[in-house]
Amino acid sequence: MNLFIQPTFKGVEHITGLALKNGVKRYIHVGSTKCNEILPAHLFKEDSPRDPQDFYGRSKRDGEDVVWRRIKEGLPQ
Repeated sequence: MNLFIQPTFKGVEHITGLALKNGVKRYIHVGSTKCNEILPAHLFKEDSPRDPQDFYGRSKRDGEDVVWRRIKEGLPQ
């Protein structure tokens, strides 16, 4: 894993794990349009395909993947 991606991914993994463990009532995650590199920001939706073209975009995508997994585990939206 790239040294840039790992802290972002691990940070989201850690924070969402703590949120689940401590029973937070709401978790808000701020994403980035860099996940949707191939489309202009005004043309994509939440379920649009993601194809980030650089390490930053991939790190944001991976962080979002962690959040979606945690939601399935019970993290509140």
